[in-house]
Amino acid sequence: MPASPCSSSSVQIAKLVRTSCSRLLHLNLAGVAKKPRGVATLAACWLLAQGALAAGTSLTNSHVRNLLIDVEDTGETPRPRASLATNTAARSESIGGENSWLLAYFRQRYEGRVEIDAEGRARQVPLPNPMREERLHFALSADGRHWQPLNGNRPVWDQWLRDPFLQRGTDGIWHLLATGGERRRGTNETDLGPACLYATSRDLLKWENVRSLRLMQGVRDEVGRLARNIWAPEQFLDRATGEVVLLWSSSFEDAGWKLSRLWFARTRDGQTFTPARVLFAPLYSVIDGTLLEHGGTYYLFHKEEEFSAKTGERRAIRLATADRLEGPYRIHEGPLNQGQIAPVITEGPAVIPDPRKPGWLLLYDYSMSNRYGVSSSPDLIRWSIEEPVSLPPDARHGSVVRLTAAEAGALRSRFPDKKD
Repeated sequence: MPASPCSSSSVQIAKLVRTSCSRLLHLNLAGVAKKPRGVATLAACWLLAQGALAAGTSLTNSHVRNLLIDVEDTGETPRPRASLATNTAARSESIGGENSWLLAYFRQRYEGRVEIDAEGRARQVPLPNPMREERLHFALSADGRHWQPLNGNRPVWDQWLRDPFLQRGTDGIWHLLATGGERRRGTNETDLGPACLYATSRDLLKWENVRSLRLMQGVRDEVGRLARNIWAPEQFLDRATGEVVLLWSSSFEDAGWKLSRLWFARTRDGQTFTPARVLFAPLYSVIDGTLLEHGGTYYLFHKEEEFSAKTGERRAIRLATADRLEGPYRIHEGPLNQGQIAPVITEGPAVIPDPRKPGWLLLYDYSMSNRYGVSSSPDLIRWSIEEPVSLPPDARHGSVVRLTAAEAGALRSRFPDKKD
């Protein structure tokens, strides 16, 4: 971790960093006055990693004196105890906003639903009032169950994309991955394969470094076919190696949902990537993978993409677990529809710590019935549907991140509610 200049009176923060304190348990910072450099630096870096301080902020001793941090060994961003001293909360605007959550999504009402008839033939069943707004949208929530769209549920960035995934990197920069990118194709000999979209932002207001990532470049199946798609890319920090792992689904078939597998690649600099490899290849077609590490176990939430005369309707969320990031993954047999953990037809899972109580929330998209669902769990295994919930109309496949109060306020200011 880069050293941060500090004294017994203040810590000057040059840049946002994330520290290894996500692995420390019950860290007591009450002795900060006695050990200002080491502990105050760790406290400041933790607050920055949490998004509690902006770059360049001066953190005084009084900010961290008597600060007790309860850090769960979740592999996620650590959270302060609810019993933080009142004066600490008053001095840091973000502590008061620790339950500000952002949903990034796109909007669509599908024109039809593909079904397989008794003879095994695919047919499209029309759905009412189709529309597409394949751009980045934002909504805010305090409890993860009730969400208020920003900008009147209109786009906040005029860039074609689907399935947006947001994450604050160890560099303090917001990183966005999405289905999208250049769709130009060449010949079979020169084609670089499908692309996905990548961009960065310092404030979620302006996007830069926009480019296409061709993560399946040079990858062919056993008969020489190139992959046809990169869907729903996400990234995950491998704390054991310091590498960022990118995760997505790809298929070599004529439709992205057919015989799809979850793939991954690694990077240290965001510029060069290891060759794509299969991460998860169950007996069913799989898309929409999202990864969480908790207590040394890796939880891979994903969508089973099966529907046929033989299997019946099985398009819904499932769970697999592993002891290592790269697997092998064991499929959890959930209680719904012979193994699933959310009702059909659902996709686009996103998992966050429950802002209201100990446990977790799973958000998912009822893609064919134009609504969103939320389930809660005490242990990431047993899930119960939450009711009532409210999410933006026509929201599809989103990701969820924690914001500071200052960040949430800036978004509200830039993207106020608009009435038609």
